Amino acid sequence: MPTEKENDPEIDALVKDFFLANESAVKGSISKREPKIVGRYPLYGLDPMNTVKWCDYLHCKHFIAYLDPGGPKFLQRESVAKIDDDFNILEIYY
Repeated sequence: MPTEKENDPEIDALVKDFFLANESAVKGSISKREPKIVGRYPLYGLDPMNTVKWCDYLHCKHFIAYLDPGGPKFLQRESVAKIDDDFNILEIYY
């Protein structure tokens, strides 16, 4: 039988701060720059422990990799990638 637990206000505040920080990082990257890469490229790889998804964006702190017609491409730097529902990269900002 499920039991109800009350939310801990401190944990709620930490979670809210985490999401606001991710939103701020993404919005800051896309508002200050034009995308460096534009197209439709399948996502090839990323660092899952250092990547956060916010809406249609991935904030990658270390690297992101994608496939283009010439093969895999690795971008080894902090970046923000706009993705579609199938995790194709549409834009990359850095």
